[in-house]
Amino acid sequence: MKLKEDEDRFDDLQMILIGGIVDAIKDELDKAGLPAAKSRELLEALAFSVAAILDGSRAVEHEGERASPVITFQGGENELVYPGGSSWMHEYVFGVVGELYED
Repeated sequence: MKLKEDEDRFDDLQMILIGGIVDAIKDELDKAGLPAAKSRELLEALAFSVAAILDGSRAVEHEGERASPVITFQGGENELVYPGGSSWMHEYVFGVVGELYED
């Protein structure tokens, strides 16, 4: 497997991932029948928390062990794409949610 540093391609792929995360959380919140304002508030908070954990910008520890994720994406048959460092999906959460609510 080849590791390819490509920040532009990585950014495209992380936008797809955060969009999918936001959509999945929104679907579950919609099923709960919450008021729209509360649903949006929870969507932003949950999606931001998940993205921050995946980005490694929020420390994660369990039973005294720390985990520091570094996201890669399948770029081709034998290729993983990474940005050369950590991801930054959490920075896109509020924009993605705003698009859903047509801000």
